[in-house]
Amino acid sequence: MILKEQLYTTDDLWERSQAGERFELIEGEMIEMAPTGDTHGVLSSFAGYMILRHVIERDLGGDVTGAETGFILSDDPQTVCAPDAAYISQDRLPPMTGRFYPIAPDLAVEVVSPGEYAPQIRKKVDLYLQAGTRLVWVIYPDARLIDVYRPGAPTLTLKGEDKLDGGDVLPGFAVTAAAVFSRLR
Repeated sequence: MILKEQLYTTDDLWERSQAGERFELIEGEMIEMAPTGDTHGVLSSFAGYMILRHVIERDLGGDVTGAETGFILSDDPQTVCAPDAAYISQDRLPPMTGRFYPIAPDLAVEVVSPGEYAPQIRKKVDLYLQAGTRLVWVIYPDARLIDVYRPGAPTLTLKGEDKLDGGDVLPGFAVTAAAVFSRLR
């Protein structure tokens, strides 16, 4: 469901989230986020775990967030996205406020749900990159593919034994695409 009666703000989104509603704010429009299925949940959690484990083992600092954490990507028009996992480097961390992060993450991970369409996914990737996100991983569970986006670089599509790396965002992070899907049965 998309609510279009008006252009909404981050404050409107915050109020709805505190009431237990799940939306993202895309250029002033509230986009409902339906509960996800088991595959999506396992992949989101595992991606966040792999990132967090790497950050802790390498003592990189920064924040690793799980699904539903909001990031303000734009103030005009107001846009808040909630990636399925994300990382903000230590040197960019804003003070915690208990609300949405006021910046884009350095890494955003999106796990594609069955009801999502390619134009929606491309739009979110573009919003992340325009806001300063340096690395976006889009995980396609059914096809067992991962698209990797970096500003100014061609999209990489990984599968099987292809290496997914963290580049300069997560130095030293490298796993096979197959490893990302290893928790699925």
